[in-house]
Amino acid sequence: MTLSKSPEAAKCYREWNTFLKQTISKQKKKKRNHWRTFLAKTQGNLTFKAFAYTQSQASGAIASLLSQ
Repeated sequence: MTLSKSPEAAKCYREWNTFLKQTISKQKKKKRNHWRTFLAKTQGNLTFKAFAYTQSQASGAIASLLSQ
């Protein structure tokens, strides 16, 4: 796809960019609301198990290989 620097191309880009941002924002809002509803319905230890999935599993370090 070749982009020209015409005013029409700039307008099209802005419209597409706005649409994309709105779509992503709607999806994030749906996900957040669904997660909050799920957490509101949980009972007992399930809340703590669910909370564990919200945390990043990456430690930032590379695990060393152990030879046996």
